[in-house]
Amino acid sequence: MGLLIENAAQIVTCHTRGRKFKAGKYQSEIGLLKNASIYTENGKIKWLGKTLPAKLKNLVTRKINAKGKCVLPGFIDSHTHLVFAGSRADEYSMRISGSTYEEIAKAGGGIASTVKAVRKASKKELKELALKRIINSVTFGVTTLEAKSGYGLNSDNELKMLEVINELNRELPVDIYATFLGAHAFPKDKTKTEYIDEILYEMIPKIAENDLATYIDAFCEKKLFYTCRNNKNFQAGQKIRSGTKTAYKPVLFNRRNKGSSKFWSSFC
Repeated sequence: MGLLIENAAQIVTCHTRGRKFKAGKYQSEIGLLKNASIYTENGKIKWLGKTLPAKLKNLVTRKINAKGKCVLPGFIDSHTHLVFAGSRADEYSMRISGSTYEEIAKAGGGIASTVKAVRKASKKELKELALKRIINSVTFGVTTLEAKSGYGLNSDNELKMLEVINELNRELPVDIYATFLGAHAFPKDKTKTEYIDEILYEMIPKIAENDLATYIDAFCEKKLFYTCRNNKNFQAGQKIRSGTKTAYKPVLFNRRNKGSSKFWSSFC
């Protein structure tokens, strides 16, 4: 289908001028076009400029008049927790009063509080809650999201979260990339060794078998998975096609990069 978005007052192209990405001062170069149009086919931009070439005019099946409007690329939200239940609003006052993340966790708040709510919630309930959050994001111009699990902390509930993310990705006109964050915290009903083994030998194989995640993530924090450093080699990751990444650190490899077969040995 040929779509023509015409007569736009402004089009933000984000032209990189040959660079792979924009950084530093180059981020201010937005590649602005004035009084221009865009022609697309099957969701891909084929042309943009002032006057549509004659050879494309007969291919247009739909037009959108963008007179007086600005057309710009959709935003990408690269770190979200779309799927969760419950509320931790009370923790704001604790943080303001000076409580640390660890102190909040010891008081029964933090990740453990959300884990409890997620485990109680049905898949349908989680999906309905996540859908509302996605709709809200779209109203701000977001068209691509990364979404993490990490509030189940056992096989059944981690997979439940990932299944919700994948279903929403299939059903909605936005791109949602699922990240497995089983290594978000240690659950209270298992020892650290038991939970690490569950991640390695139960969760990851099931995720790989059902193709439920694009990436694997780990939360590195004092007294959480930081304590696992150098204790375990996450060899199970070589059986999953996902990329690996850690919170606040870059992606090490993804599905298109076959240069590594390890699931980062230190997990931190």
